[in-house]
Amino acid sequence: MNIIYEIDIDLIKQVATYYLLAGLVFLFAVLHFGFKNPDEKTDIASNLGVVVMTVIAFWPYNLICLVFSWPVWTMPVGELFRKHR
Repeated sequence: MNIIYEIDIDLIKQVATYYLLAGLVFLFAVLHFGFKNPDEKTDIASNLGVVVMTVIAFWPYNLICLVFSWPVWTMPVGELFRKHR
C-alpha cells in the first residue's frame, strides 16, 4: 500500500509570508509603544535582536496576552459604563 502525500508548496509559502507580515506589523506596534517608556526603551535597545525574533515568531501569543492584560476585563460593568459617559 503506497501512501502519497501531496504538499502544496505555494500555499505554505503564502501562509508563511502572511504570518511574517502580520508579525512585522505587530513588531512595529510593539516598538512604537515600547519606545514611549524610557525604561522599556533601554531594555529594547539592549536586547533588540531577541525582541524582534520573539515578537515576530510568537505574535499570536503576544497579541492574546496584550488583549487580556487590559484592565477592562477586571472592571465591574457599572464602573465601565460610568467611565465611558
